[in-house]
Amino acid sequence: MEEHISREEHEEFRRRIEDDRERTNTRLKILEGNMQQLSNLTASVRELALNVGHLAEQQGEMVSRVDALEKEPAKNWSALKTGIIGALAAAFGSGLVAAIANFIQ
Repeated sequence: MEEHISREEHEEFRRRIEDDRERTNTRLKILEGNMQQLSNLTASVRELALNVGHLAEQQGEMVSRVDALEKEPAKNWSALKTGIIGALAAAFGSGLVAAIANFIQ
């Protein structure tokens, strides 16, 4: 035996289905927005990672350049010491030669 539902019951059922559909659509829109934000965040993180990689490369180059600059004064000091020692040796040698020449005369 078939039971028939009243028009009021049918309208209530339809109204509940409609409400459920609206809630589902709202949730889907929210989820779509969240997915877009997640996608944007992923792209930003990817770009940030690339920038950090470039910064690390530049930092490595800067360290090499700073090392070279720090070593430059030591090279200059070493060249200055060599020059002074050479000048002293030349002066001493010249004095010695002059003394010998003076002694011989």
